[in-house]
Amino acid sequence: MQDLEAAINHAEAALKATPEDHLYRASQLNSLGNYFCNQYERTRDLHDLEAAINHAEAAVKASPGELPDRAGWLLNLGSHLHIRYKRIGNFQDLELAIAS
Repeated sequence: MQDLEAAINHAEAALKATPEDHLYRASQLNSLGNYFCNQYERTRDLHDLEAAINHAEAAVKASPGELPDRAGWLLNLGSHLHIRYKRIGNFQDLELAIAS
């Protein structure tokens, strides 16, 4: 668990040091979202899952439509939303996951 927390702390520091318009910012947001999702899988703390979704949404918004990695970021967002749907049963999450 300490390694995962360290990864999150380093990823957050890297994100803070990255300009908003930097090409790699979307990738960093996506990675951070995945780290939080991994942490959620261990803790079952809904705040971790919310952080995963928020970072995944930010990654999608920060990526230009023509960027090839964007498809993977949309897939990760959909996966995080699907996990939240399974947790709380909100059909809107399932609809958003399918649309991602």
